[in-house]
Amino acid sequence: MRSNLYLSVLILLSVTTMSAKGDNFVCDSICYKILPGGKHVRIVYCNKKDATISISDSVKHEGKTFIIAGIDSWAFDSSANVKHILFPATCLNIGNGISRYCPMLEKITVAPDNPAYKDTDGVLFSKTGDDLICFPRNKSDKTYSIPQSTKKICDSAFSECKNLEKVDMPQSVCSIGNSAFMGCPKLQSVNIPPSVRRIPNFAFYNCLRLHAILALNPNMEYIGELAFSQSVLKEAHVLIPKQAMEAFCKNIYWNRFAHFIIISYH
Repeated sequence: MRSNLYLSVLILLSVTTMSAKGDNFVCDSICYKILPGGKHVRIVYCNKKDATISISDSVKHEGKTFIIAGIDSWAFDSSANVKHILFPATCLNIGNGISRYCPMLEKITVAPDNPAYKDTDGVLFSKTGDDLICFPRNKSDKTYSIPQSTKKICDSAFSECKNLEKVDMPQSVCSIGNSAFMGCPKLQSVNIPPSVRRIPNFAFYNCLRLHAILALNPNMEYIGELAFSQSVLKEAHVLIPKQAMEAFCKNIYWNRFAHFIIISYH
Protein backbone atom coordinates (compact mmCIF):
# COMPACT_ATOMS: atom_id res chain seq x y z
CA MET A 1 0.00 0.00 0.00
CA ARG A 2 2.83 2.37 0.90
CA SER A 3 4.61 1.63 -2.38
CA ASN A 4 1.42 2.40 -4.34
CA LEU A 5 1.04 5.72 -2.52
CA TYR A 6 4.68 6.53 -3.18
CA LEU A 7 4.23 5.77 -6.88
CA SER A 8 1.13 7.97 -7.07
CA VAL A 9 3.01 10.85 -5.46
CA LEU A 10 5.84 10.46 -7.97
CA ILE A 11 3.39 10.49 -10.87
CA LEU A 12 1.63 13.59 -9.55
CA LEU A 13 4.98 15.33 -9.12
CA SER A 14 5.89 14.34 -12.65
CA VAL A 15 2.57 15.68 -13.92
CA THR A 16 3.17 18.98 -12.12
CA THR A 17 6.64 19.24 -13.64
CA MET A 18 5.34 18.57 -17.14
CA SER A 19 2.61 21.16 -16.67
CA ALA A 20 5.27 23.78 -16.15
CA LYS A 21 6.75 22.79 -19.50
CA GLY A 22 3.36 22.96 -21.21
CA ASP A 23 3.59 19.48 -22.76
CA ASN A 24 0.73 17.91 -20.79
CA PHE A 25 -2.75 18.75 -19.63
CA VAL A 26 -5.58 17.29 -17.53
CA CYS A 27 -9.11 16.82 -18.83
CA ASP A 28 -11.91 14.99 -17.01
CA SER A 29 -9.55 13.38 -14.46
CA ILE A 30 -7.18 12.09 -17.16
CA CYS A 31 -3.68 13.44 -17.69
CA TYR A 32 -2.46 13.57 -21.29
CA LYS A 33 1.07 13.93 -22.58
CA ILE A 34 1.41 15.78 -25.89
CA LEU A 35 3.57 13.78 -28.29
CA PRO A 36 6.14 15.16 -30.75
CA GLY A 37 4.39 16.80 -33.68
CA GLY A 38 1.69 18.28 -31.45
CA LYS A 39 -1.23 16.33 -32.93
CA HIS A 40 -1.34 13.21 -30.75
CA VAL A 41 -1.37 12.50 -27.01
CA ARG A 42 -0.93 9.52 -24.76
CA ILE A 43 -2.60 8.94 -21.41
CA VAL A 44 -0.08 8.98 -18.58
CA TYR A 45 -2.47 8.94 -15.64
CA CYS A 46 -6.18 8.24 -15.13
CA ASN A 47 -7.82 9.25 -11.87
CA LYS A 48 -11.35 8.15 -12.77
CA LYS A 49 -13.23 6.12 -10.15
CA ASP A 50 -15.89 4.73 -12.53
CA ALA A 51 -16.65 1.02 -12.95
CA THR A 52 -16.46 1.49 -16.72
CA ILE A 53 -13.82 3.68 -18.33
CA SER A 54 -14.30 4.39 -22.01
CA ILE A 55 -11.36 6.09 -23.68
CA SER A 56 -12.44 8.38 -26.51
CA ASP A 57 -10.47 8.66 -29.74
CA SER A 58 -9.74 12.37 -29.23
CA VAL A 59 -9.66 15.10 -26.59
CA LYS A 60 -9.98 18.88 -26.84
CA HIS A 61 -7.69 21.30 -25.05
CA GLU A 62 -7.45 25.06 -25.48
CA GLY A 63 -9.40 24.94 -28.72
CA LYS A 64 -7.29 22.18 -30.26
CA THR A 65 -8.26 18.55 -30.87
CA PHE A 66 -5.68 15.87 -30.08
CA ILE A 67 -5.83 12.23 -31.19
CA ILE A 68 -5.40 9.74 -28.32
CA ALA A 69 -2.65 7.45 -29.58
CA GLY A 70 -1.31 5.60 -26.51
CA ILE A 71 -1.69 4.51 -22.89
CA ASP A 72 1.21 4.24 -20.43
CA SER A 73 1.65 1.01 -18.45
CA TRP A 74 0.94 2.74 -15.13
CA ALA A 75 -1.95 4.88 -16.37
CA PHE A 76 -4.67 3.04 -14.43
CA ASP A 77 -2.86 2.53 -11.14
CA SER A 78 -5.47 4.64 -9.32
CA SER A 79 -8.46 3.03 -11.04
CA ALA A 80 -9.16 0.48 -8.32
CA ASN A 81 -12.91 0.42 -9.06
CA VAL A 82 -12.77 -0.15 -12.80
CA LYS A 83 -14.34 -3.37 -14.12
CA HIS A 84 -14.35 -2.64 -17.84
CA ILE A 85 -11.95 -0.59 -20.00
CA LEU A 86 -12.76 0.30 -23.60
CA PHE A 87 -10.00 1.39 -25.99
CA PRO A 88 -10.59 3.37 -29.21
CA ALA A 89 -9.37 2.61 -32.72
CA THR A 90 -6.80 5.41 -32.52
CA CYS A 91 -4.92 3.89 -29.57
CA LEU A 92 -1.91 2.17 -31.15
CA ASN A 93 0.41 1.86 -28.16
CA ILE A 94 -0.89 0.25 -24.96
CA GLY A 95 1.66 -0.46 -22.24
CA ASN A 96 2.10 -3.96 -20.81
CA GLY A 97 0.66 -4.64 -17.38
CA ILE A 98 -2.09 -2.04 -17.62
CA SER A 99 -4.28 -4.01 -15.17
CA ARG A 100 -1.54 -4.30 -12.54
CA TYR A 101 -3.40 -2.01 -10.13
CA CYS A 102 -6.94 -2.76 -11.32
CA PRO A 103 -8.01 -5.54 -8.93
CA MET A 104 -11.64 -5.40 -10.07
CA LEU A 105 -10.99 -5.41 -13.84
CA GLU A 106 -13.09 -8.09 -15.57
CA LYS A 107 -13.08 -7.12 -19.21
CA ILE A 108 -11.17 -5.23 -21.89
CA THR A 109 -12.82 -4.10 -25.11
CA VAL A 110 -11.07 -2.72 -28.19
CA ALA A 111 -12.76 -0.92 -31.07
CA PRO A 112 -13.05 -3.42 -33.97
CA ASP A 113 -11.26 -1.09 -36.41
CA ASN A 114 -8.19 -0.67 -34.20
CA PRO A 115 -5.27 -1.78 -36.45
CA ALA A 116 -2.91 -2.71 -33.57
CA TYR A 117 -5.06 -4.49 -30.97
CA LYS A 118 -8.10 -6.67 -30.49
CA ASP A 119 -10.00 -8.26 -27.64
CA THR A 120 -10.95 -11.92 -27.46
CA ASP A 121 -13.43 -12.82 -24.73
CA GLY A 122 -12.39 -9.73 -22.77
CA VAL A 123 -8.63 -10.41 -23.05
CA LEU A 124 -6.29 -7.94 -24.78
CA PHE A 125 -4.24 -9.25 -27.73
CA SER A 126 -2.20 -7.77 -30.53
CA LYS A 127 -4.22 -7.52 -33.74
CA THR A 128 -2.48 -10.54 -35.24
CA GLY A 129 -3.18 -12.59 -32.13
CA ASP A 130 0.54 -13.31 -31.72
CA ASP A 131 0.86 -11.44 -28.41
CA LEU A 132 -1.33 -11.94 -25.35
CA ILE A 133 -0.99 -8.56 -23.63
CA CYS A 134 -3.40 -8.47 -20.70
CA PHE A 135 -5.71 -10.93 -18.98
CA PRO A 136 -7.94 -8.87 -16.62
CA ARG A 137 -7.12 -9.48 -12.99
CA ASN A 138 -10.70 -10.19 -11.89
CA LYS A 139 -11.87 -12.15 -14.93
CA SER A 140 -14.01 -14.98 -13.59
CA ASP A 141 -12.40 -17.88 -15.51
CA LYS A 142 -10.83 -20.54 -13.31
CA THR A 143 -9.38 -22.36 -16.32
CA TYR A 144 -8.04 -20.59 -19.38
CA SER A 145 -6.83 -22.09 -22.64
CA ILE A 146 -4.59 -19.64 -24.46
CA PRO A 147 -5.63 -19.42 -28.16
CA GLN A 148 -3.68 -21.56 -30.60
CA SER A 149 -2.29 -18.59 -32.55
CA THR A 150 -0.57 -17.03 -29.53
CA LYS A 151 3.23 -16.88 -29.73
CA LYS A 152 4.12 -14.54 -26.88
CA ILE A 153 2.79 -14.02 -23.36
CA CYS A 154 3.80 -10.44 -22.60
CA ASP A 155 5.29 -9.03 -19.41
CA SER A 156 2.77 -9.07 -16.52
CA ALA A 157 0.03 -10.42 -18.82
CA PHE A 158 -1.56 -12.60 -16.09
CA SER A 159 0.02 -10.92 -13.08
CA GLU A 160 -2.09 -11.16 -9.91
CA CYS A 161 -5.12 -12.72 -11.60
CA LYS A 162 -7.33 -13.64 -8.67
CA ASN A 163 -9.40 -16.55 -9.99
CA LEU A 164 -7.14 -18.55 -12.31
CA GLU A 165 -6.42 -22.10 -11.20
CA LYS A 166 -5.20 -23.67 -14.44
CA VAL A 167 -3.62 -22.31 -17.62
CA ASP A 168 -3.19 -24.33 -20.80
CA MET A 169 -0.54 -23.05 -23.22
CA PRO A 170 -0.65 -24.19 -26.86
CA GLN A 171 2.38 -25.45 -28.79
CA SER A 172 2.56 -22.07 -30.54
CA VAL A 173 3.73 -20.22 -27.42
CA CYS A 174 7.50 -19.66 -27.58
CA SER A 175 7.99 -16.70 -25.23
CA ILE A 176 6.92 -16.01 -21.63
CA GLY A 177 7.52 -12.47 -20.39
CA ASN A 178 8.85 -11.17 -17.09
CA SER A 179 6.31 -11.43 -14.25
CA ALA A 180 3.84 -12.97 -16.73
CA PHE A 181 2.02 -15.00 -14.05
CA MET A 182 3.50 -13.46 -10.91
CA GLY A 183 1.30 -13.45 -7.83
CA CYS A 184 -1.63 -15.54 -9.07
CA PRO A 185 -2.90 -16.77 -5.67
CA LYS A 186 -4.99 -19.71 -6.91
CA LEU A 187 -2.89 -20.97 -9.83
CA GLN A 188 -2.39 -24.71 -9.32
CA SER A 189 -1.28 -26.14 -12.65
CA VAL A 190 0.31 -25.03 -15.89
CA ASN A 191 1.99 -26.61 -18.87
CA ILE A 192 5.20 -25.33 -20.45
CA PRO A 193 5.21 -26.24 -24.18
CA PRO A 194 8.41 -27.49 -25.87
CA SER A 195 8.68 -24.26 -27.89
CA VAL A 196 9.44 -22.30 -24.70
CA ARG A 197 13.19 -22.25 -24.11
CA ARG A 198 13.50 -19.57 -21.45
CA ILE A 199 11.50 -18.77 -18.31
CA PRO A 200 12.51 -15.33 -16.99
CA ASN A 201 12.68 -14.11 -13.41
CA PHE A 202 9.35 -13.64 -11.64
CA ALA A 203 7.42 -15.41 -14.42
CA PHE A 204 5.63 -17.62 -11.86
CA TYR A 205 6.96 -16.02 -8.68
CA ASN A 206 4.64 -15.99 -5.67
CA CYS A 207 2.25 -18.51 -7.24
CA LEU A 208 2.35 -20.40 -3.97
CA ARG A 209 -0.35 -22.97 -4.80
CA LEU A 210 1.34 -24.09 -8.01
CA HIS A 211 1.80 -27.82 -7.54
CA ALA A 212 1.72 -29.36 -11.04
CA ILE A 213 3.92 -28.28 -13.95
CA LEU A 214 3.78 -30.22 -17.20
CA ALA A 215 7.27 -29.71 -18.68
CA LEU A 216 7.82 -30.63 -22.32
CA ASN A 217 11.21 -29.11 -23.15
CA PRO A 218 14.08 -31.07 -21.54
CA ASN A 219 16.64 -28.73 -23.10
CA MET A 220 15.60 -25.57 -21.31
CA GLU A 221 18.18 -22.84 -21.92
CA TYR A 222 17.33 -20.70 -18.92
CA ILE A 223 15.05 -20.61 -15.88
CA GLY A 224 15.59 -17.56 -13.70
CA GLU A 225 16.41 -18.19 -10.06
CA LEU A 226 13.34 -16.17 -9.14
CA ALA A 227 11.11 -17.56 -11.88
CA PHE A 228 9.39 -19.71 -9.22
CA SER A 229 9.14 -19.28 -5.46
CA GLN A 230 11.39 -21.51 -3.36
CA SER A 231 8.41 -23.35 -1.89
CA VAL A 232 7.29 -24.31 -5.41
CA LEU A 233 10.77 -25.55 -6.31
CA LYS A 234 10.68 -27.75 -3.20
CA GLU A 235 7.09 -28.98 -3.29
CA ALA A 236 5.64 -28.82 -6.81
CA HIS A 237 5.56 -31.90 -9.04
CA VAL A 238 7.12 -31.53 -12.48
CA LEU A 239 5.51 -33.94 -14.93
CA ILE A 240 7.98 -35.03 -17.60
CA PRO A 241 7.64 -37.40 -20.60
CA LYS A 242 9.14 -40.82 -20.05
CA GLN A 243 11.10 -40.72 -23.32
CA ALA A 244 12.89 -37.50 -22.25
CA MET A 245 13.62 -38.47 -18.65
CA GLU A 246 17.41 -38.67 -19.08
CA ALA A 247 17.61 -35.25 -20.74
CA PHE A 248 15.51 -33.65 -18.00
CA CYS A 249 17.73 -35.14 -15.31
CA LYS A 250 20.80 -33.62 -16.95
CA ASN A 251 19.32 -30.14 -17.36
CA ILE A 252 20.71 -27.81 -14.69
CA TYR A 253 17.60 -25.64 -14.69
CA TRP A 254 14.97 -28.36 -14.26
CA ASN A 255 17.13 -29.89 -11.56
CA ARG A 256 16.23 -26.99 -9.29
CA PHE A 257 12.92 -28.76 -8.73
CA ALA A 258 12.84 -31.48 -6.10
CA HIS A 259 10.06 -33.71 -7.44
CA PHE A 260 9.59 -35.29 -10.87
CA ILE A 261 6.79 -37.55 -12.04
CA ILE A 262 7.33 -39.66 -15.15
CA ILE A 263 4.32 -39.73 -17.49
CA SER A 264 3.46 -41.13 -20.91
CA TYR A 265 3.04 -38.20 -23.28
CA HIS A 266 2.68 -38.15 -27.04
